[in-house]
Parts: sequence; structure tokens; C-alpha cells
Amino acid sequence: MQRLRRAATKGASVSTRSASKCEHAALEAALSLSHADLDAGDMMSAREEVLRWGLDDWVELDRVHLCVSQENAGQPISVIQNKTLELIRSLVSDGMFVLGDVKRGVGFTAWNTPLDESMQRIRDVYVTNFEDENTWMWFCWLNATEAGLDAARALRESQYSARTS
Repeated sequence: MQRLRRAATKGASVSTRSASKCEHAALEAALSLSHADLDAGDMMSAREEVLRWGLDDWVELDRVHLCVSQENAGQPISVIQNKTLELIRSLVSDGMFVLGDVKRGVGFTAWNTPLDESMQRIRDVYVTNFEDENTWMWFCWLNATEAGLDAARALRESQYSARTS
């Protein structure tokens, strides 16, 4: 839903998803477990968090960084950065997400570069220029693939079932 609202307010193409607004709303209602519904006993891994965010919208580098930071509280920033890069590489290598840019009036555009080159681009901005938050936070975006959406839905369903049983 957030993706649909964001796209509508920015004039971007609505979504790369095949579901209509009504289908998306029905899915959200049927699987009504949101991030806010989770309590401390339901902590998700950074990978699970990123997958869940991918159901709602494109996931910016800053969101991945935040999820990894929460999972690794108290660790030095270099550890957080390396784990963030490892998570991104893993999610893309596993076919859960594709990397790209989000631009006003266009929406998500996948990068057409090999993964190693894409990861180096991210490292150059995120690690080398970490002090420049206005750049790295939104430097790259992850767009969930159908496999990523399926994994996120299964995760949400299992969490919902665990909470209601």
C-alpha cells in the first residue's frame, strides 16, 4: 500500500507488481500483521525485516542499514556496514531482490550491472563516504522479486499463525 501511495504522490509509475490496488488491499487485510504488531518477543532478523519491508515498498539502503544496526546493536560501524553489504549481496544473489534507483516520475529502474560491480558502487558511496548521509541513504534501492514477495508472504503468514495460535 505504501508503494502505491508513494508512487501516486510522486507521479511515478504505480508498481511493478501484478496485483491491483484491490488485490493488494485484500492481501493486506488477510495478512494483517504489520511491523507495529510485533512485540519484543517477535524480533525478526535483519533479513526477515528487509523481506517484510519489501512487501510494502522499495527498500532503500538506509532501511537495510537500520535493520542490520538493530540486529547488531553496539557493534562498530565497520561491522554494521560489512553486514549490511553482505545482506544486500545475499538477498540479490538469492533472487529475493534486484538493485536499482528510484527517480521521481519514473519509479524503480533496475541497475544493469553485474552484482560485483553494483556492490562496489554501493561500497564506494556507503562505506567510503559514510559521513555524507544525504547521498548514501538513498543511493540504491532494493525491489522485491516474485520470489522475494513469496518468501515475505510466507514469513508473515507464519508469524501471524504463531501469534494467533
